[in-house]
Amino acid sequence: MTFTVTRSGDAEADQTVDFATSIGGGDNAEADLTKALPWISEPRSRDSLLRTLAQNRERNLGDDEAALEAFNAIIADKERIGSADNYGALQGIARIQTRRGQYDEALRTLDRANLDRLQGTWRDNILKSIEAVNKAKREGAK
Repeated sequence: MTFTVTRSGDAEADQTVDFATSIGGGDNAEADLTKALPWISEPRSRDSLLRTLAQNRERNLGDDEAALEAFNAIIADKERIGSADNYGALQGIARIQTRRGQYDEALRTLDRANLDRLQGTWRDNILKSIEAVNKAKREGAK
């Protein structure tokens, strides 16, 4: 994955920073992504980088607390959820809440996707996430 960041407005000249990393890099990806984050101001690019950072923390580093921080940063201050990164963040938060046994919180998180208005793939994906939480809840009650 390559993120290209262009800064403009500097007195000297425009600056371009090229940044590349692999999600499979664990600690290396964490360092690279964290270094790139301050350079990205465009909201969609920033959300994409934050989602990659969160996934790396969750899947490769096993750091759910840090992953939650990054996932929450994507949806913070968002009244309306609408992008793939937004939906992915909701699913990531719900996964972590489910692992923690916070089933009702996970369902409330997924409810922010506004299932009644969703169509197509994202509707299917959110429904699968809801089913996974409900299954874990049933199994946790046994």
